[in-house]
Amino acid sequence: MPTNPGERSYTIQNNTHYFYTGRLSSGHQVLMGIQMPELIMVEFDAVGNYLNLIVKAPIHDPQVLSLGSAALIYDILPPELIQWQREIGFAPATISVKKFFLEDQWIGIQDLPDHFQEVLDNPDDYDEEERKDADEEILRWKEEGTFVLKWCEEYWLSRDGDVESS
Repeated sequence: MPTNPGERSYTIQNNTHYFYTGRLSSGHQVLMGIQMPELIMVEFDAVGNYLNLIVKAPIHDPQVLSLGSAALIYDILPPELIQWQREIGFAPATISVKKFFLEDQWIGIQDLPDHFQEVLDNPDDYDEEERKDADEEILRWKEEGTFVLKWCEEYWLSRDGDVESS
């Protein structure tokens, strides 16, 4: 997925309750975690350009399987994820990446949540007050640098990459 040199970078902090971010010894950046029943890793180069998606074999831990992706919230890491992180030399770190979107996995970055984008794309479907409210919120989002990380669901991240809401 090509990116423009002047394109915005999005900071994502390592968040062990939902997903993991870090670096490899190569300097590449990664976003990884569970997308039941598989382990997923999205790889970026050192300056944040999307490189590839790696899908690892299914998880076998019954406790993790019963909780699904919520297992991360309960700090139950599947042994497969821990082993994979060791194999690739994963070191937890904040990453900075360019906008990308992987349709089949529903993983990526958006500047706005879907409901704001819907108002922008279809303004005639909303009355004047709804459009005004949306415009004010969109302006606030842009001023604050808030953005959306989609990873099985929408996570609203601050400019600094902290999860503010999901």
